[in-house]
Amino acid sequence: MQFKIDEEIEKRLVNRECNGDHYCLLQAGGTQQIDLISGTVTIIIFLQHAKIQVLCQELCCCPGNVLLLKERCQYSLKTESTEQVSCGAYILNIDDKLFSDFFYTQISNRSIFYDFFKIRSGSPEYLFFDNTENTPVYWAGRQLLWEATFTSLENEEIVLAALVLFLVNLHSHHQEHLVISESSMMQNYAFKAGCYLKYMADHYETVTLKSIADQFGYSPAYFSTMFKKTLSVTFTEKLLEIKLECAKRLLISTGLTIEEIALRTGFTEKSYFHRSFKQKLGMTPRKYRDLNR
Repeated sequence: MQFKIDEEIEKRLVNRECNGDHYCLLQAGGTQQIDLISGTVTIIIFLQHAKIQVLCQELCCCPGNVLLLKERCQYSLKTESTEQVSCGAYILNIDDKLFSDFFYTQISNRSIFYDFFKIRSGSPEYLFFDNTENTPVYWAGRQLLWEATFTSLENEEIVLAALVLFLVNLHSHHQEHLVISESSMMQNYAFKAGCYLKYMADHYETVTLKSIADQFGYSPAYFSTMFKKTLSVTFTEKLLEIKLECAKRLLISTGLTIEEIALRTGFTEKSYFHRSFKQKLGMTPRKYRDLNR
């Protein structure tokens, strides 16, 4: 789907190079393979289905998905395009000189993004979000892209404000849309909390409270208490979120039947899968697939 603002952004990109002193906006389209090395921070907003190879992992992306990369993270991007939409993704590269004290203050209580932008680990890292089209995150992203087509020095403050708006919206929905299993930063994020989540995402089909407690050298009772205190949700609640997160991805990106997806994501009872999915997403798995493919 292409909105009027996309047409305007494309016109400005065609008519001039959108290179500011501290940011650069590009577009990727067609079926060509693009090999790039990100700037200090890169934000990719997808308009079409695409595949991206990053840190030896291939991600299948859908319209509305968002990818954040940093520390000169190398990636290869291959997008699809249609007769209606020539641009498959927008790529915004941002130099850290743009990030002012005002910026860090505004995102200081969004710890994932504060750490992502502020901490320099020296290793390439990325965060992947499976947001969809026509959502607050989607429109805040469009506002950011539009402002980034203006490259005057005076406009940098507006770009920064639009970036804050985008990140605040992204953070408000990150629990449902941050794909832990496909986000490298989560392995080390928040001390061991990220390790717990990464382990759960990698072993969601079989992991139990006892098995993960054993993995990290704790008793199940102690691990359960520490997990709830650290992440503000129980182990069981978080595991269900991760399973549903994986189910959402499979519904959009594969042709597997709903029954096959339920089994693949660790649901032994079809009725429990349907009930949990509808309770969390407000719709059945079939309706979710129909709306997002």
